[in-house]
Amino acid sequence: MRSIASKVIEKRERAEDALLQYGGASPNAPLPPDAALAFAERADICRRSIEKIAEESPTTQAVVDGIAHGLCGKALAAFANVDQSDLATVRRTIKRRVASIWTKLAELDDAA
Repeated sequence: MRSIASKVIEKRERAEDALLQYGGASPNAPLPPDAALAFAERADICRRSIEKIAEESPTTQAVVDGIAHGLCGKALAAFANVDQSDLATVRRTIKRRVASIWTKLAELDDAA
C-alpha cells in the first residue's frame, strides 16, 4: 500500500511541475501587431465556420450554444432537448465538419 501511495504522490507532483512549467512558458507580453492581426483573422474564420455548421440544424445550433455556455454531458443534452446518444452523434458531426474546414485552413496556411 505504501508504494502505491508513493506513486500517486509522485504522479501528482510531476503533474504540478508540468503545469508550472507550462504556465511559465506562456508569454505575458502582448503579441506583435502582425501576429495579433493574423490571430484575430484566424479566430474570425474559425468562429464563422462554426456558425455555418451550427446553422445547418436547430439541434446542432443548440448543442453549439450549450457548449459555448460551458455545458457538457446530461446538462448539455437537456439544454439541446436530445438524449445522450443523439448528443454524441451531433458532437461527432460537429467535430468532423469543423476538422474538415480547419484542415482546409491549414492547407491554405501551408500554401502561403
